[in-house]
Amino acid sequence: MHRAAHISRRLKLRHLNVLLAVAQWGNMARAAEHLAISQPTVSKAIADLENTLGVRLLDRRPQGLELTLYGRAFLKRSMAIFNDLRTSVTELESLATAVQRSILIP
Repeated sequence: MHRAAHISRRLKLRHLNVLLAVAQWGNMARAAEHLAISQPTVSKAIADLENTLGVRLLDRRPQGLELTLYGRAFLKRSMAIFNDLRTSVTELESLATAVQRSILIP
C-alpha cells in the first residue's frame, strides 16, 4: 500500500482540528478547553497523528508547545484543507438555495 493512501485512510479531520487548536492555544490543556474535550483526548489525537505521519509535529518548550518544521508545514496544508471544506459547504448551500428557489418559483 502506498504511504499516502495509508495516511489518508487513517487521518481524520478531528486530528487536523486538534492540531490547529494546539497551535493556536500553545498547550494541550487550553486546546482541550477550547474544543470542549479532555486533555488526554487531545494528547492521544496528537500522538495518533504523529504516529500516522511518522514525524514529530510538536516540541515541548518551557513556554509551551511549539510546532516543529514538520508541524508548521502540515498545519499550513491543514488550514488549506479547512478553507477548501468551508468553500465546498458554501457552494452546496448556494446550490441548495438555487434549487429551492427554482422549485418554489415555477
